[in-house]
Amino acid sequence: MVLKILLIDANYSWLVNKKCLRDLEQIIPPVGLLYIATYLNNLFKEAISLKVISMVADCPDQNRLPGILAAFDPDIVGIRGMNIYKHTFHAVAKMVKQFKNSILVVGGGPYVTMDLTSAVKDRNVDYFVKGEGEITFSEIIRKLLHKNNLSDVEGVAYRSGHDLVVNPPRRLIENLDSLPFADYGLISVDKYSKFISYGYNRRKQGIIFSSRGCPYRCIYCHGIFGKEFRMRSAQNIFLEIEALLKNFGIRDFYFVDDNFNYDYQRAMEVFDLIIKGGLKINIYFTNGIRGDTIDKPFIDKMVQAGVIWADFSIETASGRLQRLIKKSVDLDKMADNIHYACDKNIMINCCVMIGFPTETQEEAIATVDFLKQFKKIVIPMFFAVKYYPHTEIYDLALTSGIKLKDIEAGYTGTYHNIKHSQTPLIPKKAFRDIYFKFLKEVFLSKERLLNAVKIQERFLAQEEILDIYSIFFRKRIKNLEKEVFCYANKS
Repeated sequence: MVLKILLIDANYSWLVNKKCLRDLEQIIPPVGLLYIATYLNNLFKEAISLKVISMVADCPDQNRLPGILAAFDPDIVGIRGMNIYKHTFHAVAKMVKQFKNSILVVGGGPYVTMDLTSAVKDRNVDYFVKGEGEITFSEIIRKLLHKNNLSDVEGVAYRSGHDLVVNPPRRLIENLDSLPFADYGLISVDKYSKFISYGYNRRKQGIIFSSRGCPYRCIYCHGIFGKEFRMRSAQNIFLEIEALLKNFGIRDFYFVDDNFNYDYQRAMEVFDLIIKGGLKINIYFTNGIRGDTIDKPFIDKMVQAGVIWADFSIETASGRLQRLIKKSVDLDKMADNIHYACDKNIMINCCVMIGFPTETQEEAIATVDFLKQFKKIVIPMFFAVKYYPHTEIYDLALTSGIKLKDIEAGYTGTYHNIKHSQTPLIPKKAFRDIYFKFLKEVFLSKERLLNAVKIQERFLAQEEILDIYSIFFRKRIKNLEKEVFCYANKS
């Protein structure tokens, strides 16, 4: 008998909240589930049948889920959840059990790993996987195929009567090159190209995890992959990119590591292989570049390899807060690298966060002022700090007098939604005033906007550029001159 396994990415629309703008939602292929699915297929072959879906891409109306379940009739459903989508996670688990109570439901992903205490309250979920899922989930499947008890699987939590049993954690996967490449044949690459990517365009997307884990101790980080930096070899990364280009025609690749350049030499080797291989691709670092540990030769090399987009996370311009959040960015080095990268005329984005515990209004304003020096960044991002459970910043927020209701209200919106943002030292009105200062003096700087659009036109079609500003302004932008530049600040 073939074991049928359905893997569901329990995501939800979050970038836009109007139905008329739903085509602007930012969705990427569920690469984490693809890694697990590929690993299972390689191990069990014809003993299993696998299907991978995303709730947004494949089931935007949750009422369609019973039809998908009926058509596939799974024996096991694995649900990947994130904290911001936890309501979808629980809704999906409930619908699966209502469809057929005998289905074994396994929950995992960042939500379960970082907040098991909340996740295990859901009795529609039979087993919970903490941490990396490839080996743990394969052990679950192996035991089911052999009709063995699952109680001793490492990395798993489950209920036994009224008790919660949390098994010992599974060791992290040390040799990432031993994992097979995620099989994009399990999804429709063309379907995902119709959604906005992390690069704010509609193209075939290749999502690259070149490493797992980050040794830094930033207090807002969940540490989902641990603090031990584990990396794939440069050759392994190159071969995956080459295969996705050859087999699926993917030319746009998004690196989503926590810290791609932690090993400087390995990062340079990746670029060298791409250059020597003559791959004509676009590379986006929407995450993973620590901006104060690179240098001009690194920037030169990454541009030569095809990097057209890089994010630099400044977080705060306050040295005191840099030490508090344990990121300790060298702000002078960061600024120097941002200026140099901008001069390469690629799309550079800078992110800051406002609302750290103990942050003063003066420090928040100084961070906005710090951004003003960069006249060629394409998308400056103003994020409101979120304090997730089981992170150091969560405890610090509570002890600093930030109310639990305000913390939890912040989970419902995007990182740039400041609706619920306030701290004891930055009340709601002041927070809003600081955000409007950012809009007026940074985002709507006419000099910056003119430079940004000129750079964007090198890499993006006009429709793609309009999509970017439509997302930001939460309305359909059809004419930049009349609908964006009319608000620009000339000073």
